Amino acid sequence: MLPKRTKSQKIGVIAADLLSSVLAEFCNVIPVPQERDLGIDFICEIMQGEHPTGKLFNIQCKGKEEAYLENDSISVPIKVATLNYWLLQPNPTFLIVVDCQNGWFYWSFPQDFLGSLNRNWQEQQTVSIPFLIHNRFEPVGATQERQKQARSEIE
Repeated sequence: MLPKRTKSQKIGVIAADLLSSVLAEFCNVIPVPQERDLGIDFICEIMQGEHPTGKLFNIQCKGKEEAYLENDSISVPIKVATLNYWLLQPNPTFLIVVDCQNGWFYWSFPQDFLGSLNRNWQEQQTVSIPFLIHNRFEPVGATQERQKQARSEIE
């Protein structure tokens, strides 16, 4: 008997690769190895042409075969322990949902959302982080071709 790669693992890998290729257009993308991932998949440094700026941000990537909109938003449950970890970080952490089927990247800045809640969220196991439909972007050029290939890999 051999180990199996689940469909959700495959979607996660494809989503991370797609997102990394988009971010690489304007950032130095440093993947966090999975065995060291405590809730951050990439550390990114913004580049100005060929030069680093020293401006860093973190990314947590969530891959979806297809993101389903409900009331003009998507929501993703995140463990409170992970949210607390993000709040400890000196650099901002963005949460990005990669819709592998439709080619959209939805982004959220959880720190802003958490600031709008009362402190009771700390007593929960998870918090549903919303992604507004207008907080999205899509790839261009070569990344679009990679995305088409990714869609065929999922099917």
